[in-house]
Amino acid sequence: LPRHPISESLARILWWWARQLGATLPSYKSVRKEMNQVQQSSGMLKTHQRMTASGDVVFVNDVNNIIQLELANPRVMQHLRTIPEDTADAVAELYQSNRWNNDAAFATPMIRHNRQDFYVGELAVCISLQQEGDEYWLSATSHEYSIECLEVCTPAPTSVIRGRYVEGENGAGNVTRVSYRTEQASAFSERAQHLRTKAQGKRVVMIPLILFCDDVSGNVSKKWNAHYNWYMQLAGLPFEQTQLDYNVHFIATSNTLSPLQIGREVLQDIVDGIEKGIDAYDARRQEHVLAIGGVFLVECDNPMANELAATIDLRRGGRFCRFCNVQRGTDVESLQALTQITHLARQWNVSRDKLIDRLSLASKPETTKRALDIAKKSTGIDCKYASYFIDRMRQFVAQHPGCTQEDVLQDMQQRFGPVRDQISPMFKLGYNFDAHKHIPVEILHTVSLGLVEYLMNASIDELTDEEKNRLVTRINSLSAVGFQRPFRGQQLVQYCKSLQGKDRRAFVQVAVFAFQGLLAQKWLIAWQYLATVAALLFTRRIEHLDIYLDTLQRALNAMIASICDVDVQWLSSHAKFHILLHVEENIRQFGPAVLYMSEKFESFNKVMRNHAVHTNRHGPSVDIARRFARHNTVRHLFSGGMFL
Repeated sequence: LPRHPISESLARILWWWARQLGATLPSYKSVRKEMNQVQQSSGMLKTHQRMTASGDVVFVNDVNNIIQLELANPRVMQHLRTIPEDTADAVAELYQSNRWNNDAAFATPMIRHNRQDFYVGELAVCISLQQEGDEYWLSATSHEYSIECLEVCTPAPTSVIRGRYVEGENGAGNVTRVSYRTEQASAFSERAQHLRTKAQGKRVVMIPLILFCDDVSGNVSKKWNAHYNWYMQLAGLPFEQTQLDYNVHFIATSNTLSPLQIGREVLQDIVDGIEKGIDAYDARRQEHVLAIGGVFLVECDNPMANELAATIDLRRGGRFCRFCNVQRGTDVESLQALTQITHLARQWNVSRDKLIDRLSLASKPETTKRALDIAKKSTGIDCKYASYFIDRMRQFVAQHPGCTQEDVLQDMQQRFGPVRDQISPMFKLGYNFDAHKHIPVEILHTVSLGLVEYLMNASIDELTDEEKNRLVTRINSLSAVGFQRPFRGQQLVQYCKSLQGKDRRAFVQVAVFAFQGLLAQKWLIAWQYLATVAALLFTRRIEHLDIYLDTLQRALNAMIASICDVDVQWLSSHAKFHILLHVEENIRQFGPAVLYMSEKFESFNKVMRNHAVHTNRHGPSVDIARRFARHNTVRHLFSGGMFL
């Protein structure tokens, strides 16, 4: 991936310098023109201009194009998994997770055997065994059928099959689950018929996606110039490959629109494209395929996660948790509730209904702003995207005294379409996507830049100047064996409130030794349990999931108890303590927390910032999108990518 864009003036200087050394080069202008022609004629990544509901323009790189290029890229396909791997109780990759293995939406839709396509949801007719009559139902309730069992079957796409097959992928001998046992037979039957019709004889492959949304400054200086960005990655890549910038893809950015205004256009591409199926060329199998998939999970920091999950502000909201309905408070009962996750879990469809009810409430002329605020705070459901349309309703009521609710709704229908288009576009996603479940706890911001930061800052503030000097000396004398770099005591102590996540992640492992004798025993106990939690969360592979989760739960409970001894009010003032308690259910669903840590996307922000710096700042959305599209073209060509 071309990481370091340069200005046109510098490029022309390099052109001149090369010619002075005797190189024969075409003109810079002709090279740019040729690149644009190659991009257009070869069907490379396209940049689309889109109009948002507010009338603003945003430019989006086509998500479906990106997926097609990835499937046609041999360097990507040699690593990409399209079939989940059943590893029993161990898990180290997303394709080994419970969500991919057990969620019907991501079940592999078909397998090909002896030039016959068997679709999940279709009836298999037995052609040699007669004990079941003419219809041979494969059932996973008592047996697991190997691939050889298909020798005696032929596809019968007129009915339903509930089954599970097992085969080795690419001859590697890995045991992989190729379809899913379910009672939703009719739903699978409809899906199978749709896919068989659309595939027209092509193999169907599953491509789950990871999305990332974040804000980053478009300036190199400290002056903040927020750009909201959407990135993408393929969930089927192994962990080591996901850490490479090569496998992170830019989709869209804007310094004037909100994340969900941009996201509406990004998510619409996914709904209209990969969720229904797109044609692609598989560079590994050397054949045309039909790719289907959906959003597997979304990575982001906690404030952005609340915005995408239609939940009230994390810092000031009462019902701040995007996972459950816990209420923030300072009394004993509220603080005790914050240490537990036994509260009623949020339901994605209920959140959608409550947002629609709030739009209906806002359309009534007699509704006051206070009534809308009470409705928001009582449920903890808030959507900044829907707030734009609520403001338009209130403006219409103010400009048209005596209007009725029907007048308001009719005006909104004419200007913005049906009500479902006036709430968060996240609700449009298919494949069982639930923002309350599938935006997992992100440990970079929750642990390294959350709990460790709180305890580190408070611990150092407890020390006198002399004790701080002793702490610096101790840190400098610590062995750095096993760490990426030696400890710099002066930097860690003097700039403790502005450290990076990797510095805090290293320090938490040695803090209990560095603070020995400088802090009271309750602080050292808190550091000890926090270090235990951090070590468990940053593990790369889980061998026995149930044992691991039991150990993690006990460590979290001990850590919360020790934090209460230090300052019980932290549970109310710092929401991340409660948010972290939900990491257990995320790990059970997706695997080790490091698999969905946003560090890889955060590091990619530097690439995006370099592109932003080399624009004229008049239209960063289009300039940056087109630059990334050109660079994707270069990446595909130099990777030996193929074309449809």
